Formats: sequence, structure tokens, C-alpha cells
Amino acid sequence: MSFVTNTRSLTQYRNIIFSLLYKGGALLASLLMVPLSLSFLSESAYGTWLVIYSVLSWTTFFDFGLGNGLKNKLSEALALDDAPRAVRLVSTHYVILLLVVTIGIGIFSAAQPFINWHRLLNVDKQQVHLKTLIWICLTIFGLKLVLDSIHSVLLAFQKAAIVQLNGFLASLLSLAVVFGLSHMEVEAPLRLPLLGILVTMAPALLSLGFNIYFFSGELRTVRPSLRQFHPGYIRDLFSLGGQFFVIQIAALVIYSTDNILISRLFSPKHVTVYNVAYKLFSTFNIAWNLIIAPYWVAFGEAYVKRDYAWIKKAMTTLLYFWALMNACLLLCLHFSDQLYRLWVGQEVRVPADLSASMALFVSIAAFSNIFAYFVNGLGKIRVQLIVSTFSAAINIPLAILLSKTLGLKGIVLATCICLAISATAVCLQYFRVINQKAKGVWNR
Repeated sequence: MSFVTNTRSLTQYRNIIFSLLYKGGALLASLLMVPLSLSFLSESAYGTWLVIYSVLSWTTFFDFGLGNGLKNKLSEALALDDAPRAVRLVSTHYVILLLVVTIGIGIFSAAQPFINWHRLLNVDKQQVHLKTLIWICLTIFGLKLVLDSIHSVLLAFQKAAIVQLNGFLASLLSLAVVFGLSHMEVEAPLRLPLLGILVTMAPALLSLGFNIYFFSGELRTVRPSLRQFHPGYIRDLFSLGGQFFVIQIAALVIYSTDNILISRLFSPKHVTVYNVAYKLFSTFNIAWNLIIAPYWVAFGEAYVKRDYAWIKKAMTTLLYFWALMNACLLLCLHFSDQLYRLWVGQEVRVPADLSASMALFVSIAAFSNIFAYFVNGLGKIRVQLIVSTFSAAINIPLAILLSKTLGLKGIVLATCICLAISATAVCLQYFRVINQKAKGVWNR
């Protein structure tokens, strides 16, 4: 085995181990936040916050795919040891994204007076200050989107564990905020706005600190600067980033509309039930994404160097881990009632069929991501773009249809069906590409 192959594998293993440790801590903090938040807010108000947070989190998708485009293009420049191109890519990315966010916030500010959030989200009108809360939080989310560009830079430098360290510290900071609030006497109408603004602001301030720290030190060679902004690199970022953006929008529809659908079709209380089940089983999804995240760049590097043996070995290893994860999922499903009671007590009751649907969702999503990360690393995402667009188009109608006969689990099963379609397509593409039989759309 070559030195390059050994180094690549060791880098991935190191990233995986530290990422799991950091994300494990972040996950624990996130789980502890649920009972603390419920003690500070009512079940209905907490459900309302979950719906609002889901809507606000959509802003992370509206970087027009620039983050993924930067990750691929910057890793390519680093592999070729092209320092001038690297710093121009980073600088151009930051400038363009800041401009996009500024315009977006301006458009939203102009439209905000005409939006009836209470009606749109099916929220009790007793929840006052809703417009102000959403505007402030959206502005913070937008600025954080720009600051989180540091994640794409770190990933291109194959420092995935550092990205998870940021998430871990952000979760700890948010937990500290909620813990402090839960021990304060706050008037009921002010509880939701106060929690929402503070929990949103804490991670943004931490991301700002990460930008200052890394661009002043280890990453100073690619520190963004207006002088390094280069219009010629906009096309580089948008050409690949634009396709990633369409895939991100499709993922937004598939993954992030469930809370709104549940609130509209059922009630905010049902959103809380859904999210308790989701948070429990998504721990596996989070751990899985940590395992495969470093492989995005590594697959691209190995493919460029025609190290097909390493790619096949890595794929086999990931599939073994996926099988092990499924065994753990079944174990979690078997003890899910006891875990719910231990975690949130008797306040929230989760039906067994909803838990089973969540386990299935996590398994399919994990399998799909194995092959999606391979094609993403290569930048051959045309098949994924087509299939994701189709899946997104049928997701909401399918969720509404299945929810009428199956209830909450119908919404989850609709997502499972859409993910299964995408998983089949990217799996087929992997085998075509790795066996050098990919032609036409399969090779683009």
C-alpha cells in the first residue's frame, strides 16, 4: 500500500474518531436541551419554536451551493498546490455570499409586514412578538451562513473534526443559555422570543470567533480579502455550486418540510411528538454523517489519482459499518419506550409505529449517503440532481396523501420512499463509475 493511501486513510480515521467525540458531546447537549426547553416553555410553545426553527434553518440551504462548490474547487487547488487560486476562491466566496445574504435580508424585511405567521404556521395568536422574533432570528441565521463558510474551508483542508468541534462548543453554549433561562422568572409572553433569540445568537458568535482564530493563524494563507476578490472565479463556484444548490433545495423539501406539514395537518403539539422521535433516532444519522463526512474530499482525491483499490476498500468498510448501524437501530427501536420515558418523562408519548418509521428513514438515508458522498466528491452530480428534483416534486403530495390514512408515520414513510429512489440511482452510478462504464449523464 502506498504512502499516499496510508496517509489518506489515517487522516480519515483521525477525523472520524475526533468528530464522533465532538458530535457525541454536541448530541448529548442537544438531548439535554429538550427537557430544559420544555420546562421553560409549554409543550405547544416548544412545538411552535421547533416549527419556526425549521423555517429559519432553511437559510442554510440558500448559499446557492457555493459552500459545496468552494469545498470541491478549493480542495482541487490545494491538491495542485495553487495558493493564489485558493485564496481567490475563498475571498470570492465570502464576498458573493455576503452580498446574497444582504439582498435576501432586505427582500424579507420588505415582505415581512405582509406575512401572517400565525396563520401560515398554524400558531396560537397568543404567541406575541412572533414577527419580531422571526426577523431577528432570520438576520442572525443569514450572517451565520456567511460565517459558516469557514466549515467549507476546513473540510477542503481535510479538517472535518474541527468543524464538529465548532458544533460541539455551539451546543454547549446553547445548553448553557437554556439552562440559565430555565432558572429565571420570565413572563410567559416573553419566554419564546427570549429563548429563540439567545439560542440563535450563541452559535453565530462562536462562528465569528472561529473565523477570527483560524484566518489569523493556521489558515492565514487563504484568509479572505476584498483585494483578492476575483470575478472570474464566480463562474467556477457557481458552475458546480449551482447544481449542488438544486440538490440542496430538493433536500430542503424532502427533509425540512415535515414540521410545517405536521403543524398544518395536525397541530404544534404533534410537532413535538414527531421531533422527540426524530431526535432519538437521528442520533444514528448524525453519527453516520460524521463517519462518512471526511470521505467526500478523500474520494475526489483518490479518483483523480486513479486509486480505485482504495475507493473500493473504503466502500466495503462503510457498508460493513452500515450493517452494524442497522443492528443498533433495531436495538434502539426495541427499547425506545424506555428511552423516551428516561429522556422526557411522561410528558410526550411517541407511538411505536412512528418510531419504527423513523428507524427505517435513518437506515435508508445512511445507505444513500454512502454513494452520494462518492459522486459529490467527484463532482459527477447530474444524476443526483435529476433524481433529487423528482423526489422533491412528489414528496409533499405523497406526505399529505399518506398522512390521511397513516397519520404521522405517513409523513415519515413518504420521505423514506423519496430517499429510496435517490439511493437506488446513486448506487447504480457508483458501480458504473468505479467500473469505468459511466457514459453520458452517468459521468457528469
